[in-house]
Amino acid sequence: MRAFAGAGGVLVLSLFLGAAACGEGRAQPAEDEAADAATSTFPMGELAPPPAPCEGLGCRRMHCAPGKETTVTGRVLAPNGVTPVPGAVVYVPIAEVPPLAEGASCGCDAPPAVTATKTAADGSFSLSGVPIGAQIPLVMQLGKWRRVITLPAISACEDRALDEATTRLPRNRSEGDLPRIALTTGACDALGCLLPKLGIDPDEVGVAGDGESKRVHTFRGAIDKDDVPSGATSAQKLWSDARALGRYDMVLLACECGEQRERKGERANEAMAEYLDSGGRILTTDYMFTWYRDMRSPGLDRVVSVHGGAGEGGNPVRVSSSGPDGSVFSDWLRAVVPAPARENHARLSAVFDNLASVDPTKARVLASSASPREAAKDVPRIFSLDFPVGAARPNVCGRAVHLDAHVNDSKTVDVVGRAFPLSCSPGLDEPHAALAYLFFHLASCDMPFPPLDAAPTEPIR
Repeated sequence: MRAFAGAGGVLVLSLFLGAAACGEGRAQPAEDEAADAATSTFPMGELAPPPAPCEGLGCRRMHCAPGKETTVTGRVLAPNGVTPVPGAVVYVPIAEVPPLAEGASCGCDAPPAVTATKTAADGSFSLSGVPIGAQIPLVMQLGKWRRVITLPAISACEDRALDEATTRLPRNRSEGDLPRIALTTGACDALGCLLPKLGIDPDEVGVAGDGESKRVHTFRGAIDKDDVPSGATSAQKLWSDARALGRYDMVLLACECGEQRERKGERANEAMAEYLDSGGRILTTDYMFTWYRDMRSPGLDRVVSVHGGAGEGGNPVRVSSSGPDGSVFSDWLRAVVPAPARENHARLSAVFDNLASVDPTKARVLASSASPREAAKDVPRIFSLDFPVGAARPNVCGRAVHLDAHVNDSKTVDVVGRAFPLSCSPGLDEPHAALAYLFFHLASCDMPFPPLDAAPTEPIR
């Protein structure tokens, strides 16, 4: 059954009937279906338009008997082949997928698709209505991270389980598309080691001077002068220039051990607001709360309230289990951290008490914990906020995710130093597991696929 918008906004329905519905046990040709659809009426009496002619791979879909589907199943994993990716889009395009937009951009354009679905918290997916035959493309995509594979020959009305090695996201550009990422170092929080832990190829990591030859560029934080990758330029040059920021899909801003307000003046706060409003994405920790207090973004001060001070907050943090983002975060941690310290909680390296409040009607509060300032009251520790502030879909462009915490404040393990990324150890501990989910959440975006109006064209099997 498919829905069409009729004249005057009335919803009219078109029924695509197979042999089982006819009761004769025979296949119903597509042209008969079109005739049936053209004469079926909604109770209001409007004629439903016939289905559009099929296009590309849409012409290779197969009717199946009740209870049967042409399906592929699998799991989308990070490039490391281990970590599940929640919320990734899996689809069969009608034709060749177009190139992705480079840099900050609003939303993710979705090409016409034969069939599409999203992965669950454990990365699993089941995609039905897959075209039959050979040379069927399958796309796994999370924002600007995209891999296209060719499926083995697909038989009608059968389920095909895919090898997980084929459905992981790409490690490098020889395997697919990667987002452009800017990383600023922070002497108090080594955020950058998440990237090699997730399996991004070390050969894709460099500095701004490497230009297009690298997808990850590292910039020097406030007090990191010597122990940084060779050639790393100042983060201040990056965030004080909206055009420089706009070249990146995502920016990871690690805690610099203090507010460092002299490095984030009016020009920087205006540039960061422009970047977010135009589709940029940032992930920040601890003292990087200054962006939410000082950015020139209309309405931001009514959503996020910061009192600063960097006192300690309760650790572990309680992960929200309400709403789609919170429940997926909770389920994902359960799948990735086999023995958490507490159910629906995540232990971070350190948790702070800089945030006073976050408006849950305008932002997603993803985790909270007890505050020494507020007896018997949990306060936000992790939040996600879309930009422009207060915009409704489809006008949402950018996203910011903040942790009032450190993920890795060790000075000896997982250091973003001269040898980065080879200075990072493999594997995700509990703090990095929480960070990985937030990174995936930051990277994701809605993909509103155009509807496929044509009915399956092959007979029932």
